[in-house]
Amino acid sequence: MGGVLFIDEAYSLCHGRDDSFGRECIDTLVPLLENYRGKFVCIAAGYTREMRTFLDANSGLKSRFLHTIDFEDYNPEQMMQIFENLCLQQGLLLPEESRMAVRKRLQFLYDNRNRDFANAREVRNLLDDIKNNMALRQFDSDCSDLQELKTIKPEDII
Repeated sequence: MGGVLFIDEAYSLCHGRDDSFGRECIDTLVPLLENYRGKFVCIAAGYTREMRTFLDANSGLKSRFLHTIDFEDYNPEQMMQIFENLCLQQGLLLPEESRMAVRKRLQFLYDNRNRDFANAREVRNLLDDIKNNMALRQFDSDCSDLQELKTIKPEDII
C-alpha cells in the first residue's frame, strides 16, 4: 500500500463476456479500489475509445475512476522535436534538407492520422524506416566514411 498500480492498455482486460480471465481481474479490482480507497493510486491507461468500453465493463468501475485525462496528439513540431532527440541519442546526422523532408513527412502523418495514431511511436517507426533505407543505400555503396554513414539523406525519408 502507498504505491501506484499502473494498468497500461487496461481495455485489454475486457474482451467480451467469454473472457473469464479479464472479467475475474476486473471483478477483483473493483472491491480493492473501494476497500483500499486512499491507500494507493490506481491509474488505468489506454486509447480513449477502448477505455470507455473498459469503464463500461463493470458498473462499479466508472464510479471508482472519477478523473479522466485525455491527452491531445503531438503536433508536427512536437513530433519533430522527438525525432531530433532520437537522432541525437543514436548519433545520426540530420542536415537541413533532410530535416525539411522529415518535417513534411511528419506533417503528412499528422494530417492523415486516424484513431490508431500512435504519437511518439509514429516518430519511432518513421526513424526505423529511415534507418532501414539508410542501410539499403549504404549496402549498395562502398562508402566507409563514418560521417557519411551516419547522415540521413532526403532519399532515405519515405
